[in-house]
Amino acid sequence: MPKSAKLAILLACAPCTLGACSRGASTLAAGAAAASPAFTTAATGAAPAASACDRRLVSARDAAAILGAPIVVTKDLQGDPQSCTFKTADFHSLTVSVRPALGKATVDTWAAGKMGTTATPLAGVGDRAVWVEDLGEVDAQKDDLLCVASAPGLRRSLGDPHAAASSRKLGALCNQVFAGS
Repeated sequence: MPKSAKLAILLACAPCTLGACSRGASTLAAGAAAASPAFTTAATGAAPAASACDRRLVSARDAAAILGAPIVVTKDLQGDPQSCTFKTADFHSLTVSVRPALGKATVDTWAAGKMGTTATPLAGVGDRAVWVEDLGEVDAQKDDLLCVASAPGLRRSLGDPHAAASSRKLGALCNQVFAGS
């Protein structure tokens, strides 16, 4: 895989894997947006650069159903116009990123075990998806559109029966995003 594709994948996953609400992640995402044409609509023409929240693909009600608590904050991630986050009063969060032209490469890389943690296939989500249990995250593709739904508070220990339910909830959210895109 070319170095530029690996960098694009890393940058696409950075907000979710680095704690999307931190200042560092926002700074990283802003740098990625400036450095990579894959983060701009003009370069890809595949989808608007607006977040899933701005495009009304995901609502606070959707996030509350997944997190099991009312949402008190909904906002786009600073420096990353393709991601938004929902937070509860107890600081659990759900972040949704929708990125054109990164779906296939990202899911392929996760599935091949090249991201440093285990990802397992998740059936019935988009064209292809993986569940990254260590991160509480689903990475899914439909055509080449990437949906990343990350709720770190949903991480469970290996073998926990609730992990499968968490992956299904986040997978359903990505299917909802794909249906609206």
